[in-house]
Amino acid sequence: LLPAFTLYFERIFGPGKSLWLVRFRNFQLVYSGFCFGFLLLNILLSSRLDHLYRLMSVQVIGIMMILQFFYLLVLAVNYALRGNREALIFTIGFAIFAVPSLSELILYFSSTHRYHLYWWKWGVVGFLLSLIVILGRRLARNYEQTVEYSRDLEKFNNDLQRSEKMEIISE
Repeated sequence: LLPAFTLYFERIFGPGKSLWLVRFRNFQLVYSGFCFGFLLLNILLSSRLDHLYRLMSVQVIGIMMILQFFYLLVLAVNYALRGNREALIFTIGFAIFAVPSLSELILYFSSTHRYHLYWWKWGVVGFLLSLIVILGRRLARNYEQTVEYSRDLEKFNNDLQRSEKMEIISE
């Protein structure tokens, strides 16, 4: 899920000049593949590597999530400050998701007793709504562009017919 999230961000705003986002996503893909392989190995060994698997998946991926939330939030705020309206919508939605998620992850890792994550689910709902708004805006923009292109094409066809009529009349 983490690489998909980064990929979605990259598709909306681009990879950036320094390509750190692409490198981060590629690292996430490799690490996710490693964790999946480790999961299969743990299953084959009847959960004898459970402690190590928990460390490699829950602990490390939790830290990666915290880093990813901070990194993407900083990038989104940067794009929003440049005047990108979609970045502003994304930043608001992402903040609705990231703030409770970060808080709960920090509480989870700092808590000595078992902490059940709850509020991040509502953050996901807010974030998904912002993504729907962004996609809706893009669809509306594409529709307006299509209507404009069809008007231009109709005007071009009318001009072409007029010039053909002029040629026929002049002959």
